[in-house]
Amino acid sequence: MKNLIFLGLFIFLILAITSCNSDESQIKSSVKHFFTAINDKDMATAKKYATSESSEILTLIGSHIMELHDTTQTKNDNFFISNIKINGDVASADVRTETEKNPINVTLKKQNKAWKVAFDKESIIKMMNLEKPSGDTNVPAEDSMPSISLDPNPSSEPTRKDTQVLQIPN
Repeated sequence: MKNLIFLGLFIFLILAITSCNSDESQIKSSVKHFFTAINDKDMATAKKYATSESSEILTLIGSHIMELHDTTQTKNDNFFISNIKINGDVASADVRTETEKNPINVTLKKQNKAWKVAFDKESIIKMMNLEKPSGDTNVPAEDSMPSISLDPNPSSEPTRKDTQVLQIPN
């Protein structure tokens, strides 16, 4: 009986390890194919490796490229994928090219048993680090910053106590 329990546990561990490696290799493959397609301006292929929510943005990007009749050659960079973190059906990975030192953090979602790159508005903002800083004391809150009015003839008192009115000579 102990041997059966040990064997069952061993098989479970092997499956868990292979499943994790399988997810990581799928994530690397999806990210590589997605960014290669974007680099090649092949939005149809990029959509295959992107979440269903990403389709609209990829269509917009594709139509913009077509409008510009963009014929510039793109550099065929290799993509380096690292720091893969999997949390259920959501994953993240750092991606950089040979020419870039700083990686971008890409979010992936598992849809229909396949890992897809999230390229929707929210994910792009996160990817490009355009989120509002949280807890950063060096960046003042928007409503704590004084506003400046350049009205040459201010007709009334400023509505906020911290507003400064600059008088401009006529």
